[in-house]
Amino acid sequence: MKQIKLGLGLIVASLMFVGQANAYVPYAGVPIQGSAHDFVNTYLGANGQTSPALNLCSTCHEMHRPAKMEALWGRQNPAAENAWAVQSHGSVHLLNVEDGSSYITAAGFVNATSGKCLSCHDGVSAIANGVTMAAGRANFGVDLSENHNIGRVRSVNASTDMTVMEFNDKVEQADGSMKYYIGCGTCHTMHHTTAPKLVRNGDAGGNSTVCLNCHNTK
Repeated sequence: MKQIKLGLGLIVASLMFVGQANAYVPYAGVPIQGSAHDFVNTYLGANGQTSPALNLCSTCHEMHRPAKMEALWGRQNPAAENAWAVQSHGSVHLLNVEDGSSYITAAGFVNATSGKCLSCHDGVSAIANGVTMAAGRANFGVDLSENHNIGRVRSVNASTDMTVMEFNDKVEQADGSMKYYIGCGTCHTMHHTTAPKLVRNGDAGGNSTVCLNCHNTK
């Protein structure tokens, strides 16, 4: 009887631990149904072709042998050599070598959250079944210079600043420290919100507290 009780106790404790661990996963429990990334709905391609209805998750995620273990990401990164243009009003091109600047390297960029986004939004990669993204569906290409200050380093005010730590592009440095950069995930979430343009923490009116994460002096 003691063994049975012990076994049940371990099972309950394990389930509690799993539940707590899942609470820290950024997208756990966030619905994608009905959002701009809901590919169960028919997708209209650049040339007007229509792809068959797709699985809700498998356009981006892969259960077996994913391209990236993080989030079981199944899509291939865009090329780092694409000469990504960043910084508003005067383009800077990301480099593959560390130049001591405040910008992320091209390799770090495509291996971070922004690379996940641009594995569809780079203007080249197919969404599925050979259908490429229409220009009217935010087909950015490689010029991101007018889309906020992508690639610029962000400071972390405290070790508990989860807004910076979780959602920005991040690259581990040689000394083991982490640098955080403004990226697509700084403002947007891949899964559903009530805001247009999949704005993180946004409401149906399009306003969002996510703006104050950077613009807190306004």
